[in-house]
Amino acid sequence: MPELTQRVGNLERDMHSVMEMLGGMRLSLERIEATLPHLTTKAEVNDVKASIEKRPARTEMWALIGILVAGILAAITIGISLK
Repeated sequence: MPELTQRVGNLERDMHSVMEMLGGMRLSLERIEATLPHLTTKAEVNDVKASIEKRPARTEMWALIGILVAGILAAITIGISLK
């Protein structure tokens, strides 16, 4: 019987340390859960990637600006020559 009492005492001591460890894990989980709503999901990342891929490249933008400037200069030149 004294051996059983000793074993129960050891289990109770071990359970106390297990409960302390679980308490620390609980705090960690609460911090993680508080952070989760602010994290980006994979679907949101894919949406951003898709929108970036749809944007025109820099060379396309400069080409468009060049065409617009050329058109404006041509219109100004034609307007001046018609006077």
